[in-house]
Amino acid sequence: MTCLFGLWESEIYVWMYASIQFALMVLFAHIFYNLVRSNRSI
Repeated sequence: MTCLFGLWESEIYVWMYASIQFALMVLFAHIFYNLVRSNRSI
């Protein structure tokens, strides 16, 4: 039971980590896109 709970907990941690990484990637891509677009218009 303890092993199962530990596995479940680590799976939640992995999903949280993946979600945060994805959110950061989207955020940086958005900022980079805005910078490139603003530089191109000048």
